[in-house]
Amino acid sequence: MNKTLALLIFYFTFLLGGDCFADSKLPSLLYDINELVREFKSPYSLKLSDLKKNYRSVTRGNVVEFSSHEDVLCAFNNRPTDTVLSRLEYFHRPSGNDSVDVLRLYDCGGELRLQEELFIKGQARGPLSYDQWSEALLNPQLKEGEEHVHYKLSDGQGVILFELIGRRANASQVVYDLKINSQTFMLIRYDESPQESRVTYSFQGFEANYSFKNFYRKSQSFRHGRFSFQVIANQSTTFLSSRNIPLARNTFIRYFSSWALERGVRLVKNYVDFHLYFLPPTEVVSTGSGNSRFLEEIRLNINRLLNNLNLNLLELFLRNLLQAVEDGLIIDRRPSE
Repeated sequence: MNKTLALLIFYFTFLLGGDCFADSKLPSLLYDINELVREFKSPYSLKLSDLKKNYRSVTRGNVVEFSSHEDVLCAFNNRPTDTVLSRLEYFHRPSGNDSVDVLRLYDCGGELRLQEELFIKGQARGPLSYDQWSEALLNPQLKEGEEHVHYKLSDGQGVILFELIGRRANASQVVYDLKINSQTFMLIRYDESPQESRVTYSFQGFEANYSFKNFYRKSQSFRHGRFSFQVIANQSTTFLSSRNIPLARNTFIRYFSSWALERGVRLVKNYVDFHLYFLPPTEVVSTGSGNSRFLEEIRLNINRLLNNLNLNLLELFLRNLLQAVEDGLIIDRRPSE
């Protein structure tokens, strides 16, 4: 993912991010925890959503099974008609003021591939639906009354690929620890007072080493000292470097995108994409009507952008879109600002 793509993701995907505190003064252009986790698991969530659109599904309690009316080639093997191509299990376990939600995804051969867990302490939540899982609407950000959150994305052998641990230090401070391969790579601390809202992003080096049986191995080193960026909001908003040097907003966005997206998010996506290969193939199909087709094409190209795939096709789509506007085939009927 290059810097231009990271910036596009930042501007078009996260401008509506929420805040850790209801009365926070922080600008909406900042990532909130929910959207940041959503970015980490975006290819996984997209696969869950597309399985439902591409295959027949049968739900039995908290188990969903996917099959096809025809033979399907999946992970080098032909799967006959009506064979279960994939299944997922999700369940909710409340315990007093705590709750645990789990989702398990199985591949074409019935092997557990990926598992998600969301643990909340301090105030039990209700169960997550399939749509919430598939649309990444887990909301791991701590809510009022909650003390601790632990989100994990693991492979079928229980190796943690990505995790988020959040705790409420006191009434005015919340801290989140983001880890890859059980190693911290980013800390986010929110501080709230009547006078100002402040968020501190701290990054530190780590060694990423992940393998799955004899099929996949990836090692990557990020060696650097710890450094931080801050955003302080009161009557105005100030962006600060690790040396407390004021930064322009776009400079801060570039730095954040480089360290959080280009390094952390891309690495986890590589892990997840390997496992998703062993699930049945999916595709986006246009519905045929004008607006629906347009919406499907936009959705497809957003997915290409988010997953850093087929960027030449994304460029072609944008060029064709520009040409269609110039030729008068697309009319802008939005109200003037």
